[in-house]
Amino acid sequence: MILLVSMAILGAALGAYLRPRPLAVVLALGAAGGIRGGLDLIVRLAGHKYDPPEWLLRLEAVVNAPSAGYLFVIGSAGGAALFAALLCMLLDETPYRPFWLPAEGGVRTRDRTGRYKRVADMIEERSIHAAAEARMHAAFDGEMR
Repeated sequence: MILLVSMAILGAALGAYLRPRPLAVVLALGAAGGIRGGLDLIVRLAGHKYDPPEWLLRLEAVVNAPSAGYLFVIGSAGGAALFAALLCMLLDETPYRPFWLPAEGGVRTRDRTGRYKRVADMIEERSIHAAAEARMHAAFDGEMR
């Protein structure tokens, strides 16, 4: 029972936080089977001692329980992952932004120095712009233009 609940929690966590969602379900199935196989391997390799420690006897009881077979463990992890993934997909409030490419004239071009070029009709030419540009040149070049 402990193994089933822990694998269901693992599956739900993977289903809720991993994207893409179908991959989360597959990874939950694989992780549950791998963890169950690893625990079985530990019990079989270390359980042949003459006087095994108490934790190994308890682990053997958990692994050899009739309700802790591979099918039940993988099913609980996969079911929880699928349930969590479906709920997250349905209740997700993040709006999906459509992918877009800018129009052909919509990208600003740069000159050789890397500065943006002015696109026609982008900025209306006014005397205040010319005065500000002259102040910038004076600050960087040290002279007025």
